[in-house]
Amino acid sequence: MVQGKGTFIIDENIGSLFSESMKNQGLEFDAKLINLEKRQADEKIARMLKSM
Repeated sequence: MVQGKGTFIIDENIGSLFSESMKNQGLEFDAKLINLEKRQADEKIARMLKSM
């Protein structure tokens, strides 16, 4: 089992989209929400998001 830590996801649906993509490739992937914490983006992240 591999667990990622310290990852932020902008779109809450990305986990299910990634899981579906993996299953379409014949791979198994299970995503689950361990902790939902919404915080204000720091200045660097905010600039990056605005530029998209």
